[in-house]
Amino acid sequence: MYCMYGLISVAPTNELGLSKFDLAMGGQPDVVALRTKTRAAADVYLKQHDAELKAVCQGPYELTVDYSLSRKIRSLDYVSSFYYYCWDIYLPYLLKAQSGNTYTVVVQVSDATKGNKHDPDKFRVIRTMVIDVNSSVTKEFE
Repeated sequence: MYCMYGLISVAPTNELGLSKFDLAMGGQPDVVALRTKTRAAADVYLKQHDAELKAVCQGPYELTVDYSLSRKIRSLDYVSSFYYYCWDIYLPYLLKAQSGNTYTVVVQVSDATKGNKHDPDKFRVIRTMVIDVNSSVTKEFE
C-alpha cells in the first residue's frame, strides 16, 4: 500500500476525525451509527472511571463530548482511521473542573475482534488520555 500518511493527516475530516479515505477503506459506513456506537462505548467507560476524573479535577466536574475538538486532537497525533481491518477512533470530550480548569479527554475506541476482523456493533475502549491546556497528557488510563 502506498504510504499517504502525510496527506491523510491534513485531509479534511468529519466530526469523528475520519477522512474520506478512511470511510472508503471502511466500506462507506453509516457515520451516524458509527458516531452513536463509539460514543455509547466511551460514555459507559468514562462513567466507570469517575474516580480518576474526579482526581484530575480535584473534585466535581462536567464532561461532555465535543466534536469541535476533533481537529485539535488530530493535531496532537491522535488520528482516527480505518486501520488495516478495524476502526480506530479517538473521541474528544471537554472536561470542566469546578475550579475552572479545563481539559481535553481523548477516548480511543476500536471494534477489533480476534482473527484480525472487526465488528462495528462491538466497540471497546483501548485507552483514555486527559490533556491539559498546554497539550500535555496529565493522566492516562486503560
